[in-house]
Amino acid sequence: MTDKFVIMFIVENGDLEQKVSLLLRSLVINLKEDRKKVDIVAVKPRKGDDLSKETLQLFKESNVVFYDVDLNKEWHLPFANQAYATAFVESKYKDAILLYLDSDILCLNNPLNLSLNENQKIGLAPDGFSKGNIAVEYGKKIGKHWQYLSKKLLNREVDNLNFFPVQDFVNRKKFYVYFNTGVIIERTKYGLFNKWKNAFELLIDDEELKEWAKNHTKEYHFLDQEIITLLILNEFNRNEIKILSMEFNYPFGRLPELIIKGINTNLSNITFLHYHWQFYHTLWLDCVEIDDNTRKFLLPYLPLKLYQSNIQRVTMRNLLRLIFYKTCSLYRSLRYAYES
Repeated sequence: MTDKFVIMFIVENGDLEQKVSLLLRSLVINLKEDRKKVDIVAVKPRKGDDLSKETLQLFKESNVVFYDVDLNKEWHLPFANQAYATAFVESKYKDAILLYLDSDILCLNNPLNLSLNENQKIGLAPDGFSKGNIAVEYGKKIGKHWQYLSKKLLNREVDNLNFFPVQDFVNRKKFYVYFNTGVIIERTKYGLFNKWKNAFELLIDDEELKEWAKNHTKEYHFLDQEIITLLILNEFNRNEIKILSMEFNYPFGRLPELIIKGINTNLSNITFLHYHWQFYHTLWLDCVEIDDNTRKFLLPYLPLKLYQSNIQRVTMRNLLRLIFYKTCSLYRSLRYAYES
């Protein structure tokens, strides 16, 4: 018997709406006749402004199951939305394959390309990008904040967990496993997302954590990824964890590094593109290999609209990247002219 396959994402009014609309359209296009085999679920996990009529109409036309529920009542932080929303959907599907996608994901091939074998219970991509002391280079001592969280959440010494080595997609360095939560695939019957939610609730009123966070701002910002990493290592054996390849969580936010290092920038074989801030501009279009159909699909929606909540950060990032992408585009033009 084939497992029920469910794809879910989170939506809120404003910026997330435009991203989710793009994600949903890309899923439907690439699922094609497989659309009937898949439930697509959208969750609005906390109070706030209603979604637009356009978004709700798109959900209806695309047969999306939409839940507007007040789940994240305490944290008032976006990174907690994921744990609450995934646990909620997990409870609706007791024995299924559940694929969570961040809103800033674009689907470029059939999402059913991603699966779990009969022994695997969870799948995520490693995240070796340097963030404070979170991603620890293989061979070095695992940091005190990992020790702190392991004792707090699991009552276990971090040295007793199997922090096995993995390789970063971009810098190719080995580091102790630490997971990116942009794409997660799980078997719902093992209840990992509910454990994730419970871990957040354990920490909500923890005064020691609040004090710790003052001096560990980067580590606190990625608390969701640290928590799920510890839970996975505590719950599952190595052979039960699927390490996703770059194809299933392509780090498009690190595109300048990928170009400089000569790592694959041909998007034709990518299933899930994790674009982060890149779609607020179109400077990258001349710096990657992208097929005509994908380009035609994307252009009506790009660049994404800037909202007051992110305009300052996005503008600064784009200014810093402008020179790089323009130089890259010029280099490619000259190279093609020379080769032809």
